[in-house]
Amino acid sequence: GHRMGTELEELVPRARPRQTEAMVLLTPLPLAGLPVPQEIASAIRERGGDEAAPRELRRQLSPGLDASRLELLVQNGMGVAPANVAAIFDIWSAGIPVGDEPSTAAYPVLILGGAQDPFSTPSVIESGVASRYPNSRVVILPEANHWPDVTQFEEIAANISTFLTQI
Repeated sequence: GHRMGTELEELVPRARPRQTEAMVLLTPLPLAGLPVPQEIASAIRERGGDEAAPRELRRQLSPGLDASRLELLVQNGMGVAPANVAAIFDIWSAGIPVGDEPSTAAYPVLILGGAQDPFSTPSVIESGVASRYPNSRVVILPEANHWPDVTQFEEIAANISTFLTQI
């Protein structure tokens, strides 16, 4: 799971525990939610068809991201219907009740994040995500931002490969 998708990934094993052997979470958000300042919430929820606000938000979350990769992230995000963006935002910012409970997962969990991520910070990852999983391993990439799969893809792939060979 990746960013907002990590919350969904956390719920699937609860519904189908025997079908999950391991989990990888990339720049995860806490299932209990991650409240954000109103100006950021408005920029995310009310983007409509405007590319300027999502571009600026992605630029802020990705210091040093080159223009072509920034544009790729913006265009990928613009493919999501505005109503869906607002609904998804409301879920991950408010969280859901089971997010306050320890996970029942006994399987290994790899959690990857970026030290330069101003949103899913190492502190958010440790306290809001990793603390729920007794069998988790956290890797914080020193130069990575909110999109390490775009900026540090070789390191992400190497960490996932190592994790999968060890389980």
